Amino acid sequence: TWDYVSRPTTPTYWHQARLLWTSFNERDLRQNLPASPSFAGDLGLLRGSDVNLVFLESYGQVTFGIPEIDQALRRPRAELQAQVRAAGMEVVSAFMTSTTYGGRSELAHVSFLSGLDTSTPWVHDLLLTTDRPLLTTWFRDRGFDVHALYPALSWDWPERSFYRFGSFFDARDLDYRGPKIGYWSVPDQVTLARYQQQQPITADSAPRVLFFPSITSHLPFHPVPPHLADATLALQDNPFSAAQLAEMAQQEEQWFNMRPAYTEMMRYNHLWVGGWIAQPRVRDAVFIVMGDHQPAANITGPGASWDVPIHIISSKPRLLAHFKAHGFVDGLTPSPKTVGSLFDLTPLLTSTGQPPL
Repeated sequence: TWDYVSRPTTPTYWHQARLLWTSFNERDLRQNLPASPSFAGDLGLLRGSDVNLVFLESYGQVTFGIPEIDQALRRPRAELQAQVRAAGMEVVSAFMTSTTYGGRSELAHVSFLSGLDTSTPWVHDLLLTTDRPLLTTWFRDRGFDVHALYPALSWDWPERSFYRFGSFFDARDLDYRGPKIGYWSVPDQVTLARYQQQQPITADSAPRVLFFPSITSHLPFHPVPPHLADATLALQDNPFSAAQLAEMAQQEEQWFNMRPAYTEMMRYNHLWVGGWIAQPRVRDAVFIVMGDHQPAANITGPGASWDVPIHIISSKPRLLAHFKAHGFVDGLTPSPKTVGSLFDLTPLLTSTGQPPL
């Protein structure tokens, strides 16, 4: 049969056959998938707020752990902290261990939404064949509209049925007609502005959860888009001036020295997140800003941890105290001690109605 089937593809066929068999065999399914955490909690301290769940691409512990990157980002952090406070909010932070490193962001996304350890891709693949409870279903059952914003995608994605989002928006839905910036075409700041224009939140809107995995800060980290101080420019057909486009054209790919570009991309993330938080809003909002994974080893160096920063931004002192009781600390700089894994964040969210420790 080797004239008809390439030998290197046979493990793929075997994996798919095993996946199909296991997904239809209840006993094998239970043996291969860990039990889901309880999703029985009420909204607790999240009640009355819109909830923004944001994964920042490649945002890892390295932004604090490597002195040259940490030093370069101190001013952007201070500016973001000032914007948080000017909006009447505070922030607590911690390091948590991701279920992936350097890529495969979906392993982190699904781990957080399911509360399960998906560091083994087999568990992830098998989980997608089930209807296990997720944060998306937990919020929807409690009256939230659940929106997903995926600027990385410009093609059909059948796997999204597992996530059970109420509304789904990818790059094609943004109607962006400006120049393509980098590998992913639409910068995150522009993505967010166009989504907000199309899906505004009014005083009469149902409470909303936005799940937003960003993409601009994906490897190779160039070109770094200009940050638009006037966010309304993001709604124009061409948001960028000729001078900004010319400056981007001068940026060179440094495949063997990516740290400077990575650092600038993290600065860009701080800027557009800060601008988002500073926007006026019609009601309270909570922001949970997470790294999905560390960048690749050419940034981190060998032997790096899998830890990522988690930031909880809210105007509710009791909500922040809930997370501080589980190891989070005030400010944008986490304590060096890791407080758990990314999937441990899920029950922390669904237990905000429980008495404090």
